[in-house]
Amino acid sequence: MDENKPPEQPTTPPTAPTPPSTTFANVASAATSGTPKGGPVPFAGPSDPSIPQDQKTQALLVWILSLFIGFISPLIFFFIAKDKPFVYHHACQALTFSIVMFVLYIISIVLMFVVIGIILMPLIGLAALAVIIMGAIAANAGSRFEPPVTGNLSKSWFKA
Repeated sequence: MDENKPPEQPTTPPTAPTPPSTTFANVASAATSGTPKGGPVPFAGPSDPSIPQDQKTQALLVWILSLFIGFISPLIFFFIAKDKPFVYHHACQALTFSIVMFVLYIISIVLMFVVIGIILMPLIGLAALAVIIMGAIAANAGSRFEPPVTGNLSKSWFKA
């Protein structure tokens, strides 16, 4: 054996580091690095694991039923859930949102005589559907949700 000969190196080629997977969660966390983690949807706070499942379900029902029967379901939960702060918060937000959407629908009906209401009504409907779905997802996750336009309005109307 030759003692001056260096030890043999492995013959396998070096592997390149694998790039991180580009999932939605990784992209979202990279985009918001340095900021506190929010809730499951935009305009939602962080999830609270201490909220019981029945309150999450009731808050979810507030949003889902408001899709079908308008402001009636948030109004019912507004009166019966005063002792449950999480459900009361979602009922206030959904009630405010439903009232504002009702007013916008009335305005778009009046504007149908000028033809712009025909374009405006489906846009209002799609925006309302998107906000209701975001509210339902946030309620089911245990997050407080404040719709983009009506969140501060609800705070001033109901002090919630």
